[in-house]
Amino acid sequence: MISIMKNTPLPFYLHNLPDVLTVPQLQIVLRIGRKAAYDLIHTGQIKHLKIGRSIRIPKRFLLEYMESACYNKSTTDRLPEETEVTYDR
Repeated sequence: MISIMKNTPLPFYLHNLPDVLTVPQLQIVLRIGRKAAYDLIHTGQIKHLKIGRSIRIPKRFLLEYMESACYNKSTTDRLPEETEVTYDR
């Protein structure tokens, strides 16, 4: 099981991860379901290795995904300015 340590600098629990993760371990780290994990893998958002019929995710590929997900265009756009709402009576 992957332990999440409190009060540690970011990336907070990533130093405890194994060098190569399974899909269930990926689910725990990202706190996502099985379908979402496989969607990320099959769409190429998370690179992976196939060993026989098994899928393995090197920690380096997970870190690349996390970095790209944090700094993509949609998260760096400015939020729209607040607008005043008026109600017609």
